[in-house]
Amino acid sequence: MASSSSNTPNQNPSKTRYQEWLAQQESDLQELISATTSPNRNDAELQALVSKILNHFAEYVQKRQDVAKEEATELLCPPWCSSYETSSFWLGGCRPSMATRLLFCVAGIDIEDDANQVLTGATTPINGTVTLSPVQLRMIDELQMKIIKAEDKLSSKMANLQEDMVDKPLFQLVKERGVGSGDGGGGGGGGGGIRNGNDDVEKGMRMHVEAMGEIVKEADKMRLEMMNEVVRGILSPEQAVEFLLAVEKMHLTIHQWGGLRDLQRANYRRG
Repeated sequence: MASSSSNTPNQNPSKTRYQEWLAQQESDLQELISATTSPNRNDAELQALVSKILNHFAEYVQKRQDVAKEEATELLCPPWCSSYETSSFWLGGCRPSMATRLLFCVAGIDIEDDANQVLTGATTPINGTVTLSPVQLRMIDELQMKIIKAEDKLSSKMANLQEDMVDKPLFQLVKERGVGSGDGGGGGGGGGGIRNGNDDVEKGMRMHVEAMGEIVKEADKMRLEMMNEVVRGILSPEQAVEFLLAVEKMHLTIHQWGGLRDLQRANYRRG
């Protein structure tokens, strides 16, 4: 499967990093499954496992932070991910608020129901693998509202950056392109392609990519903080293991199903 960590000598470092992360998640998933099925599990062992997996998240985020300014475009739209997986991304990864929605699902709470309805007894959780107390439900509901506001703020920041890009540096490239070429290559005959060597334009493009990288860093930080707040601040060790199990399964399922879908579509196009 696509999560293999084997690398070719000239493979893109970002792709290698992502494949290693998938392999780590596969390994973590097996440990979580063992923990949830063990009859002799105790809170101390579960807490140690939870801390280890959160550390893996933090290590991966740090690796992305280290290269975000240089590799912002690849982090935002990684070519090695399936089209479905990429289309589900928010600023280079899952929306932080998906964590609370997934937690409601794990608790057997219908997404269409308001958490307050559960608290007041208007509706009852069904078939959940985690039982949440009224206090926990209130904390999760408050956290979800807080994180959605933060998501909206960062989305607006990216929208403003994309709008600014039209003025500087893209419009300068449009002017330099001229007319008469449809391939954008600047190659023979047409004279209308993009030319290299405009220092101002190249500087502007570089600054724009770096600004996108800063937004990706903020989004990654938000994702990590959300995981920590849910797992360390709200859930018990046993609940945290069940939740992390669902997180790992969701990500790996999206990755695997998306890759299979792309393969099927490619085979269909080939006839």
